[in-house]
Amino acid sequence: MRWRIPLVVVLALFVAVSCDQKLVEPADDQVVEAPAFNYMNGPANPGNSGVSRDLFEEDCFWCGTTSGDGQYLAAHYQGDDIFFCGGSSQFYPWDMQLVENKSGQLYKQQAYDVPLFIYDLSDLATACFSGGPQEACCTFRAEEWLYKGTHDMRAVDNWQDNRWYQQFMANGVVYDPDGLQYRYREHQKLTSEHGWTHETITVELE
Repeated sequence: MRWRIPLVVVLALFVAVSCDQKLVEPADDQVVEAPAFNYMNGPANPGNSGVSRDLFEEDCFWCGTTSGDGQYLAAHYQGDDIFFCGGSSQFYPWDMQLVENKSGQLYKQQAYDVPLFIYDLSDLATACFSGGPQEACCTFRAEEWLYKGTHDMRAVDNWQDNRWYQQFMANGVVYDPDGLQYRYREHQKLTSEHGWTHETITVELE
C-alpha cells in the first residue's frame, strides 16, 4: 500500500506507519460491532468485499497530513494524549472494505468523530526534530496546538488497469485555544500519473 508519503519524515520518530493491516484485540472501551455501511455493490467476491473494522495499536492509515503550503500538520488522533508520549490513547479504528473486479480493486476506509489536532508544521518540526528531548516534543503536542476538535474521515485507494490514485477527505469542527469555533475541511489526492493533485487543509471561522 502507498500511504501519505510526505508525512514519513514528519511522523517517523513518532510511530512506525505500516501498510500491514494487523488485527488486534480491541480494548474494553472500543466498539467492535459490525459496521453498518457498504461503499459499493460491485462484483461479489467472497472474502474480499465484506466490511471489517481494524484496530491499530501502533499503526494507522492517514494518521497525519500536511497542507501543500507547509502551514499545517493535522494529527488524526488524540494528539495531546497519544501513547508514544506516555498517554493512553491509541489510533482510531477504521471501517474498511475491499472490492475487486476484473481490472483492479477499490479499497475504502471511513471513520467518524475522530479527534483532530492541527499544529503549525514549522513550529512542530522545530520542537520535535531539532535534537531536543522527546519530552519537549510531547509538551509541544499537548500545549501548542492551533486548533482541536473532531472530524469525519473517508479515504480510498483505487487501482485500475495499472493506474492508481489515493484520496483522503475529511471535515469537522475545531476550536482555537480561546474557544472560537471554526469549520475544518481537508482534501488530499495522489495519482500515479500526476503526483499530488490536492494537498489542502482549510480552517475557516464560522
